[in-house]
This record gives sequence, C-alpha cells and structure tokens, in this order.
Amino acid sequence: MDALKDEVRAWLEHETYMQPVSDADDPYGEKQNYRISIQEGVIAPPEQPEPLQILYRTRRFGLPLWTGGYADQPHILLMELNACIDEEIAFHNLQVFNKERQDATQGPQGQSIDSIQ
Repeated sequence: MDALKDEVRAWLEHETYMQPVSDADDPYGEKQNYRISIQEGVIAPPEQPEPLQILYRTRRFGLPLWTGGYADQPHILLMELNACIDEEIAFHNLQVFNKERQDATQGPQGQSIDSIQ
C-alpha cells in the first residue's frame, strides 16, 4: 500500500502544480518550473492510479462501491480506497501547513517580516 500512497501523492502534486496560479500563490516559481519541465519533456507526468480513478468516479456520480469488479474482493478495494484517502488528507494538511507558515512569515502588504524591522 505504500507504493500506492506514493503514486497518489505524485498524482496529487501533479494535479496541484498544473492548476493555474497567480505569482502570489507561487512565490518561488515551483509550479511554473514544474509546468515547464513537463512541457519540455524533462519529466513525464505521472499516471493517475486506478484506485484513485475509482474513488473519483464513485464520488462524482454517487455510485455504490459494490457494483463493480471488486465485489468478489471488497477488502482489496477498501484498502486501496483507504490508501488514496489517507494520502489526500496528508497532502491537504501539508498544503494548509505550508500556507499558514507562508502567511506567518509575511508582514503587512506581503512584505517580509525581516524587511519591516
């Protein structure tokens, strides 16, 4: 399941970095550099893991989980979905932490606290 969690995290990072953002939301240019690397073929975009696709489809359409091919082995599906949800939560928590940390280091009007003193 750790490999699946790594795949999910890579996909979530890819999904986040590919969204359009303003310069204020990407002060260090990480997202822009990532997009350029993908466009120039320096790195290949990750594939969306199949369990994550299943999770997204069931959420989008409100489908019951037991109508598909996993009905014979529901414990595997539940473990895969649990791994996807765990990584989504961890990724979201990391984004919130980074945003709070970034906000805490900026003074009025986006100035660094060091430049105010």
